[in-house]
Amino acid sequence: MNELIMAVDDNERILASIKLLLGRAGFRVITAANGRDAQRLLESERPSLVLLDMSLPDTSGAALLKDIRRVSGVPVIVLSALVEAERSVGKAGAVQFVSKPFDPADLVQKVKLALGSG
Repeated sequence: MNELIMAVDDNERILASIKLLLGRAGFRVITAANGRDAQRLLESERPSLVLLDMSLPDTSGAALLKDIRRVSGVPVIVLSALVEAERSVGKAGAVQFVSKPFDPADLVQKVKLALGSG
């Protein structure tokens, strides 16, 4: 497996748990706490998949999602506690929605499915 996943969330505990969880599942994980860092990492690291929180401190998750889809075509899974985010996921170009707090097994399964390995 060893695919690179980028997690974007402004909550350090969530990023740490995603990194640990997906690392145990065989993925390499890089993290960004805001949209600016996420865009830099997208250019330099070329992840296979992005996990994206919709509430970021410096940009809207929706705007970043549109940029990711327009520029790289990398599949995106939206992570959000916001119910309205789930309704708009498909329209914005995300492949999956995971509500927070997330179930660890569900997150790993959705990542594998989005990458075509589940």
